[in-house]
Amino acid sequence: MAETPTFFWYELVTNDTEGARAFYRDVVGWESEDLGGPHAG
Repeated sequence: MAETPTFFWYELVTNDTEGARAFYRDVVGWESEDLGGPHAG
């Protein structure tokens, strides 16, 4: 049986990472993961 596709958004540019995480978590139920990198918050 085929696996159900999963939506993901791999980038977000913001000065308020905690606010953005809270917004997307509360509004659409998304979870976030900091993948690091030179501009990671």
